[in-house]
Amino acid sequence: MMGQNYRRWSHLLILVMGINLVVWVIGSLYGSRLQAATPSASPFAQPLQANPCSQLIVNGDFESTGGWIEYSSLNTPLISDFPPPSGAYHSGTRGAYLADYNQARDYIAQEVTIPADATQVILRYWWQMETQESSLQAYDFLTVTVDAPLEQPLAVIAAHSNRDAQAIWQEQVVDLSTYKGRTIYLRFEATTDANRPTAFYLDDITLEVCRPATATATPTPTPTVTPTVTPTPTPIPVSGGETTLGFSPAAATLPLGASAPVTVNVVITNAVDLGGFEFTLRYDPQIVHVTGVRLGDFLGSTGRTVSSLPANIDNTAGKVEFGAFSFGAVNGPSGNGILAEIGFIPRASGTSPLHFAAAQVTNTGGNVLSLTLRSGLLTVSDCSRYDMDCDGDVDVVDIMTVAARWQCRQGDACYEPKYDLDASGRIDIVDIMAVAARWGCTRAEACYWGTSPLSRTRGLEAVISIPDTIIPVTGRPVAVPVRVQDAVNLGAVEVEANFNPRLLSIEGVLAGDFLGRTGRTVVLLPPRIDQTAGTVRFALFTYGTRPGVNGTGDVAYILVRPLSQGQVTPRITDAQVVDTQGQKDQVTFRIGTLHIVPGYPVHLPWLTR
Repeated sequence: MMGQNYRRWSHLLILVMGINLVVWVIGSLYGSRLQAATPSASPFAQPLQANPCSQLIVNGDFESTGGWIEYSSLNTPLISDFPPPSGAYHSGTRGAYLADYNQARDYIAQEVTIPADATQVILRYWWQMETQESSLQAYDFLTVTVDAPLEQPLAVIAAHSNRDAQAIWQEQVVDLSTYKGRTIYLRFEATTDANRPTAFYLDDITLEVCRPATATATPTPTPTVTPTVTPTPTPIPVSGGETTLGFSPAAATLPLGASAPVTVNVVITNAVDLGGFEFTLRYDPQIVHVTGVRLGDFLGSTGRTVSSLPANIDNTAGKVEFGAFSFGAVNGPSGNGILAEIGFIPRASGTSPLHFAAAQVTNTGGNVLSLTLRSGLLTVSDCSRYDMDCDGDVDVVDIMTVAARWQCRQGDACYEPKYDLDASGRIDIVDIMAVAARWGCTRAEACYWGTSPLSRTRGLEAVISIPDTIIPVTGRPVAVPVRVQDAVNLGAVEVEANFNPRLLSIEGVLAGDFLGRTGRTVVLLPPRIDQTAGTVRFALFTYGTRPGVNGTGDVAYILVRPLSQGQVTPRITDAQVVDTQGQKDQVTFRIGTLHIVPGYPVHLPWLTR
């Protein structure tokens, strides 16, 4: 819970919202009494039996055999009578004994099918651990995931680390109502780092599922007056997909030298008529600190009045508590949005899990919505995001590591987010120049950490043009210039152009001399040519200590072979112009006409320069 202030506000809001509800209940109660005075047409009443509940986990106390899938990187049995640090298992003489060795990966898992009509799905398990770690930093972890299929997590539903080590049994309770109607795997996985291992123990794992109440005919000779009973609120399932609370980005890397906070958003998906929320977030204070929490715009996006509680930030314990509620005549927002923005700054290199120790969301009627919690991860690196091989400086290896993934897009096997520095979903010349701009910078220099924003448009406008060109049909390739005009501190260019494939064949791309005129090193990336579509995409970037070139000049030449006489008006379908600091310019195009004429001797002195 978020504390006394939140409870007071919540109670006040519920009191105000409840006035009409009280009136309705009184009316309903008296109405039911009036109806009870009239005998029912049926001789039998239909009282409801208690909800039948069942336990789905097989061998959850580990006292028998079967039920569990076991995996150990040390290839040892995981269900054991080896005593935990408390001296005994929670019940019986056996339990799950995971890890307790370096670089461990052990897990137990079990497949369960949750009925679609379940009214309650509650996972309970008991755990304890002992660790040889002496630091308060989290190195070894026990995570509980919902998988579908096995080893493909849908969500991390609980997490513990060596920082939680105690020689006592502790119970964890998780609501899994959002997974009803699905077949899933529950997986308990322990991992350790390279030294000072942690041992994790589990016992008495249950998954209690309750089904709807059934009606049983019971003779009722006379009608009786039965007062209306208000049911205990239970989480309301959401149609159209599970409601989830998580982080965006789900995983982020902070350079150790960063001075500006990095924002991680708390996001909700598939909300319905959202009225309020609260959460307790845990993180590793040895790795990161929270600088502040700001309310997102989603809760008030329908026009309801929103009141947020002061954030309770405890950077000693690694905990943030925050919440907000709304009131008004209109419905609350539905769908996806940002509930809160949290600023983090790095403290030491390492990894900090982000997980919700507690959270709940309500609709505008005060009903608690069923909720799936998703964890996040913050990694603080002692090397810059531009130092791809983490050797302490930004050099040509780092530049070419990104350049080798040029044109890889999200979903491609070659795509990795760390190389997509502007998070555009595509690794392009902007990402390459972001690294090239820091060429030669070392860990001791501010430029190495490079906190300047990426993909910011400078407000300058460059022109890319393909001028009028005469192309004789001689059987030999002809160079069509690609020209940049009004450049300022030019560092890189990327162009995609299209030619009529019935009249021209694209043979290749050559670098012009414009980009290198100030003495910077120029690199032409291998062009991507599609002869069927008649398209070519190429990119050139530069690096060095000197400034980029200004003015107008030819950055490249596209080699085309004429196939037939005629006229071609090429198209530039995409282009980027980037300065030596990785900042983009606005781009406009000027396109001429390519005149394909009968062959005659042409001297091209630039080819022999």
